[in-house]
Amino acid sequence: MAITSWRQVLVLAVGSKGIVKGELLPLHFSPTPSTAPDILSAEIISHISDCEIVEVVSTGPFYGVPQMLPRTMAWHYRALSRKGGIKQPGDGKRLFVLNIETPRFMRLPPLAKMLRPSPGISLEGPGATPSAVIRALGSANYVEIHAHGITGVNGVNHIVLSPDSDGTFTLTAGDLRALKLNRHPVVVLAACDVGRVGGDQPWGLAEAFIQAGASAVLASPAPIPDLSAPGFFAQLRTLADHMDISVALLKAVSTQPQPAGWTQSLVLFR
Repeated sequence: MAITSWRQVLVLAVGSKGIVKGELLPLHFSPTPSTAPDILSAEIISHISDCEIVEVVSTGPFYGVPQMLPRTMAWHYRALSRKGGIKQPGDGKRLFVLNIETPRFMRLPPLAKMLRPSPGISLEGPGATPSAVIRALGSANYVEIHAHGITGVNGVNHIVLSPDSDGTFTLTAGDLRALKLNRHPVVVLAACDVGRVGGDQPWGLAEAFIQAGASAVLASPAPIPDLSAPGFFAQLRTLADHMDISVALLKAVSTQPQPAGWTQSLVLFR
């Protein structure tokens, strides 16, 4: 499905039988999480409802908007970057970053302590520094980061980690774009607000991971509840071992007890 805009919204949807359905709609608003479900007509959604997986290709204000399609469908955004790859099976490692010790001067609330997932390599406590994470990313084929996300005044997202010896405590898009993720991992960012993107500008963390070689990045443009998140991401991790990540996300969201509205706002980039 393709969406583009310039005063009007052009929607082209290719159904499971290859039939194209299109609509040209007036653009009366900028999309937000609350208005996104109203962008697409019932006819367009019905046209693609029997597709196994829907890929959304979009630019401008519609790129990365959560809830573009209902979570009764398996869907994702095609990332703006073309440098990602297909997740590699085999001897790649699972990497978990958790139990961060954030700098005191930031006055961030402590996250709930997590048990180490198994199997995999865990970076936690004072060892979960930006330099340690960067070193470990290159050999991982699955990455899960549980941390605080912050947004700067210029809209740039950062992940807050434990401080390095030089005082560095954030993981930035600039750090990630310089990497080569040869195992093309699936990356799960369990951090508040880091799924926000800036229209056509691929400066967000998700885009940076894709540019570095990730095959898929799951992120949230909204707050993530501290207590229920670990259980949800553990379930998603188990499902992703046996099926496509877009389908795994659909199944994980559909099995959540109500209300679990925060899972509806998760955005998957591939």
